[in-house]
Amino acid sequence: MPSPHRLLFLRLLFIGLSWAALAWTGNLRADELELTSGKIYKGSLIRQDDSSVAFKVQMDSGGEATISFPIKTIASIRRNNGTIITLPGTVAASTSPAPAVAPPVSALTPGSVVALPAKPKGPYNDGTCTGEARGFRNTIKVSVTVVNSKITNIQVVSQADDANWFNRAKAVIQQVISKNGTNGVNTVSGATFSSRGILKAVQAALDTVKTSP
Repeated sequence: MPSPHRLLFLRLLFIGLSWAALAWTGNLRADELELTSGKIYKGSLIRQDDSSVAFKVQMDSGGEATISFPIKTIASIRRNNGTIITLPGTVAASTSPAPAVAPPVSALTPGSVVALPAKPKGPYNDGTCTGEARGFRNTIKVSVTVVNSKITNIQVVSQADDANWFNRAKAVIQQVISKNGTNGVNTVSGATFSSRGILKAVQAALDTVKTSP
Protein backbone atom coordinates (compact mmCIF):
# COMPACT_ATOMS: atom_id res chain seq x y z
CA MET A 1 0.00 0.00 0.00
CA PRO A 2 1.48 3.42 -0.96
CA SER A 3 2.69 5.59 1.90
CA PRO A 4 0.80 8.82 2.83
CA HIS A 5 3.71 10.89 1.49
CA ARG A 6 3.60 9.09 -1.86
CA LEU A 7 -0.18 9.56 -2.07
CA LEU A 8 0.24 13.29 -1.34
CA PHE A 9 2.92 13.57 -4.04
CA LEU A 10 0.73 11.81 -6.62
CA ARG A 11 -2.25 14.04 -5.74
CA LEU A 12 -0.17 17.22 -6.13
CA LEU A 13 1.25 15.93 -9.42
CA PHE A 14 -2.27 15.26 -10.74
CA ILE A 15 -3.42 18.78 -9.76
CA GLY A 16 -0.38 20.35 -11.42
CA LEU A 17 -0.90 18.43 -14.66
CA SER A 18 -4.57 19.38 -14.67
CA TRP A 19 -3.77 23.07 -14.36
CA ALA A 20 -1.12 22.80 -17.09
CA ALA A 21 -3.65 21.11 -19.41
CA LEU A 22 -6.21 23.83 -18.76
CA ALA A 23 -3.65 26.57 -19.42
CA TRP A 24 -2.49 24.87 -22.62
CA THR A 25 -5.99 24.41 -24.02
CA GLY A 26 -6.86 27.99 -23.07
CA ASN A 27 -3.95 29.27 -25.14
CA LEU A 28 -5.36 27.50 -28.18
CA ARG A 29 -8.35 29.83 -28.12
CA ALA A 30 -7.13 33.10 -29.59
CA ASP A 31 -8.52 36.56 -28.99
CA GLU A 32 -10.37 38.08 -31.97
CA LEU A 33 -10.19 41.75 -33.06
CA GLU A 34 -12.61 43.12 -35.67
CA LEU A 35 -12.04 46.42 -37.47
CA THR A 36 -14.83 48.73 -38.59
CA SER A 37 -13.84 47.78 -42.15
CA GLY A 38 -14.92 44.20 -41.39
CA LYS A 39 -11.40 42.72 -41.34
CA ILE A 40 -10.80 40.24 -38.49
CA TYR A 41 -7.51 39.43 -36.78
CA LYS A 42 -6.97 36.39 -34.53
CA GLY A 43 -4.18 36.48 -31.98
CA SER A 44 -3.73 37.94 -28.51
CA LEU A 45 -4.48 41.31 -26.98
CA ILE A 46 -1.21 42.77 -25.66
CA ARG A 47 -2.28 46.13 -24.24
CA GLN A 48 -4.80 48.93 -24.70
CA ASP A 49 -5.05 52.60 -23.74
CA ASP A 50 -7.25 55.59 -24.56
CA SER A 51 -5.93 55.93 -28.12
CA SER A 52 -4.80 52.53 -29.41
CA VAL A 53 -4.74 48.77 -28.94
CA ALA A 54 -1.69 46.51 -29.44
CA PHE A 55 -2.59 43.09 -30.87
CA LYS A 56 -0.17 40.21 -31.67
CA VAL A 57 -1.09 38.09 -34.70
CA GLN A 58 0.35 34.91 -36.21
CA MET A 59 1.63 35.41 -39.76
CA ASP A 60 1.10 32.91 -42.58
CA SER A 61 4.90 32.72 -42.91
CA GLY A 62 5.11 31.37 -39.37
CA GLY A 63 6.35 34.50 -37.61
CA GLU A 64 4.51 36.86 -35.30
CA ALA A 65 3.78 40.56 -35.63
CA THR A 66 2.40 43.09 -33.15
CA ILE A 67 0.13 45.73 -34.69
CA SER A 68 -0.95 49.00 -33.07
CA PHE A 69 -4.57 49.81 -34.05
CA PRO A 70 -6.08 53.27 -33.42
CA ILE A 71 -9.22 53.03 -31.27
CA LYS A 72 -11.37 54.62 -33.99
CA THR A 73 -10.62 51.75 -36.41
CA ILE A 74 -11.78 48.96 -34.05
CA ALA A 75 -15.32 47.61 -33.97
CA SER A 76 -14.88 45.15 -31.10
CA ILE A 77 -12.54 42.73 -29.37
CA ARG A 78 -13.62 39.25 -28.27
CA ARG A 79 -11.38 37.65 -25.63
CA ASN A 80 -10.63 33.93 -25.71
CA ASN A 81 -13.00 33.39 -22.77
CA GLY A 82 -15.93 34.75 -24.81
CA THR A 83 -15.96 38.24 -23.24
CA ILE A 84 -16.62 41.04 -25.75
CA ILE A 85 -14.72 44.27 -25.12
CA THR A 86 -16.31 47.36 -26.66
CA LEU A 87 -13.85 50.25 -26.49
CA PRO A 88 -14.86 53.91 -25.94
CA GLY A 89 -15.95 55.54 -29.16
CA THR A 90 -16.11 52.28 -31.14
CA VAL A 91 -19.06 50.61 -32.80
CA ALA A 92 -20.06 47.13 -31.63
CA ALA A 93 -19.43 44.45 -34.25
CA SER A 94 -23.05 43.34 -34.25
CA THR A 95 -24.19 46.85 -35.12
CA SER A 96 -21.48 47.79 -37.64
CA PRO A 97 -22.90 50.30 -40.15
CA ALA A 98 -23.58 49.03 -43.65
CA PRO A 99 -21.15 50.24 -46.34
CA ALA A 100 -22.11 53.60 -47.78
CA VAL A 101 -23.61 53.46 -51.27
CA ALA A 102 -24.51 56.16 -53.72
CA PRO A 103 -28.22 57.08 -53.82
CA PRO A 104 -30.16 56.29 -57.01
CA VAL A 105 -29.89 58.84 -59.79
CA SER A 106 -33.57 59.70 -59.37
CA ALA A 107 -32.86 60.92 -55.83
CA LEU A 108 -30.18 63.38 -56.91
CA THR A 109 -30.83 67.03 -57.48
CA PRO A 110 -28.81 69.32 -59.74
CA GLY A 111 -25.65 70.46 -57.98
CA SER A 112 -25.83 67.79 -55.25
CA VAL A 113 -22.64 66.08 -54.04
CA VAL A 114 -22.52 62.35 -53.42
CA ALA A 115 -20.18 61.14 -50.64
CA LEU A 116 -18.73 57.75 -51.59
CA PRO A 117 -16.63 55.52 -49.31
CA ALA A 118 -12.99 56.56 -49.24
CA LYS A 119 -10.61 54.21 -51.01
CA PRO A 120 -7.07 53.46 -49.80
CA LYS A 121 -4.54 55.85 -51.33
CA GLY A 122 -1.69 53.37 -51.42
CA PRO A 123 -0.52 49.83 -50.62
CA TYR A 124 -0.46 50.21 -46.82
CA ASN A 125 -2.74 51.43 -44.05
CA ASP A 126 -1.28 54.03 -41.71
CA GLY A 127 0.08 52.94 -38.35
CA THR A 128 3.04 51.41 -36.55
CA CYS A 129 3.58 47.64 -36.67
CA THR A 130 6.29 45.16 -35.76
CA GLY A 131 7.60 42.02 -37.42
CA GLU A 132 10.09 39.28 -36.62
CA ALA A 133 12.32 36.97 -38.68
CA ARG A 134 15.40 34.80 -38.24
CA GLY A 135 18.78 36.55 -38.62
CA PHE A 136 22.21 34.93 -38.50
CA ARG A 137 22.31 34.12 -34.77
CA ASN A 138 18.80 34.80 -33.52
CA THR A 139 15.52 36.59 -34.16
CA ILE A 140 15.52 40.13 -35.58
CA LYS A 141 12.57 42.33 -34.56
CA VAL A 142 11.76 45.60 -36.34
CA SER A 143 9.20 48.37 -35.98
CA VAL A 144 7.80 49.98 -39.15
CA THR A 145 5.93 53.30 -39.28
CA VAL A 146 3.58 54.10 -42.20
CA VAL A 147 2.17 57.59 -42.81
CA ASN A 148 -0.07 58.39 -45.79
CA SER A 149 0.65 54.85 -47.06
CA LYS A 150 4.40 55.60 -47.16
CA ILE A 151 7.06 53.91 -45.04
CA THR A 152 8.56 56.78 -43.05
CA ASN A 153 10.67 54.94 -40.49
CA ILE A 154 12.11 51.49 -39.72
CA GLN A 155 13.68 50.79 -36.35
CA VAL A 156 15.51 47.64 -35.25
CA VAL A 157 13.93 46.74 -31.90
CA SER A 158 16.17 43.77 -31.08
CA GLN A 159 18.77 41.48 -32.68
CA ALA A 160 21.72 39.27 -31.66
CA ASP A 161 23.99 39.20 -34.74
CA ASP A 162 27.59 40.44 -34.67
CA ALA A 163 27.68 44.25 -34.59
CA ASN A 164 30.03 44.69 -37.58
CA TRP A 165 27.97 42.41 -39.84
CA PHE A 166 24.65 43.77 -38.67
CA ASN A 167 25.61 47.43 -39.08
CA ARG A 168 26.56 46.63 -42.68
CA ALA A 169 23.25 44.79 -43.21
CA LYS A 170 21.24 47.81 -41.96
CA ALA A 171 21.99 49.49 -45.29
CA VAL A 172 18.93 47.66 -46.69
CA ILE A 173 16.67 49.72 -44.42
CA GLN A 174 17.18 52.89 -46.45
CA GLN A 175 16.53 50.92 -49.65
CA VAL A 176 13.21 49.67 -48.27
CA ILE A 177 12.16 53.20 -47.31
CA SER A 178 13.13 54.63 -50.71
CA LYS A 179 11.28 51.85 -52.58
CA ASN A 180 8.35 51.91 -50.10
CA GLY A 181 8.56 48.13 -49.73
CA THR A 182 10.95 45.20 -49.91
CA ASN A 183 10.43 44.44 -53.62
CA GLY A 184 13.59 45.07 -55.61
CA VAL A 185 15.77 45.55 -52.52
CA ASN A 186 19.12 43.75 -52.75
CA THR A 187 20.78 42.14 -49.74
CA VAL A 188 24.14 43.51 -48.69
CA SER A 189 27.21 41.57 -49.79
CA GLY A 190 28.95 39.95 -46.83
CA ALA A 191 25.94 40.37 -44.54
CA THR A 192 23.45 38.12 -46.31
CA PHE A 193 21.87 36.39 -43.32
CA SER A 194 21.48 39.61 -41.33
CA SER A 195 20.17 41.65 -44.26
CA ARG A 196 17.76 38.90 -45.29
CA GLY A 197 16.54 38.71 -41.71
CA ILE A 198 15.87 42.46 -41.72
CA LEU A 199 13.99 42.24 -45.02
CA LYS A 200 11.85 39.31 -43.87
CA ALA A 201 11.05 41.04 -40.56
CA VAL A 202 10.05 44.26 -42.38
CA GLN A 203 7.88 42.29 -44.81
CA ALA A 204 6.19 40.46 -41.92
CA ALA A 205 5.33 43.85 -40.41
CA LEU A 206 4.10 45.31 -43.72
CA ASP A 207 1.91 42.27 -44.36
CA THR A 208 -0.19 43.28 -41.35
CA VAL A 209 -0.99 46.75 -42.75
CA LYS A 210 -1.54 45.96 -46.42
CA THR A 211 -4.64 47.51 -47.90
CA SER A 212 -7.27 45.25 -49.38
CA PRO A 213 -7.01 44.80 -53.18
